[in-house]
Amino acid sequence: MSIKVKTGLNVGEMETFMAEKYKIHLIGAVVIPSLCLILPGIIFLFLFYNISVVRRMSILLIVLGILLIPFSYITAPIIQKNMRNLLMKKENNTVIEYELTETELIQNVTRQNGALETKVYKYSMLDSAEEKKNEFIIYVTKMQVFLLPKKDIIEGTPEELSALLRNGFGSKFKKLN
Repeated sequence: MSIKVKTGLNVGEMETFMAEKYKIHLIGAVVIPSLCLILPGIIFLFLFYNISVVRRMSILLIVLGILLIPFSYITAPIIQKNMRNLLMKKENNTVIEYELTETELIQNVTRQNGALETKVYKYSMLDSAEEKKNEFIIYVTKMQVFLLPKKDIIEGTPEELSALLRNGFGSKFKKLN
């Protein structure tokens, strides 16, 4: 049995998925560097308060850590928008076809210039899979995914694909609503 899904590169769906799944990473990218400046500043301030040079440096670390938070929140959407625009220009006419069999996932990518790239993934090489209301998500790693919208299935049905993934991934397959 084989199921086929043919989709284009949908930047909007990918952004929504990434924002939902990795929201904590954006918070971590802002908070952790700030804390790396603020906490040593506070520690040095209390431990070496009597030494004026250390006190000044501690206060500087705390101020820089605090200023880093709004700077990160301001620049993150700008970087995201620029990356989205770059991706839209580069991959606008890319067609991705997935064929899922009992043991493997075959990915055929047709680029704008007509170049065809084929990759074969055994289910044992993949991390996990999820079924959501409108799509299937196959995790190559924790950070790389294949989004298979149910509406883009061209051979087979979502139920057949769900059964195929459940058999292929076993306990690493989750059905979410």
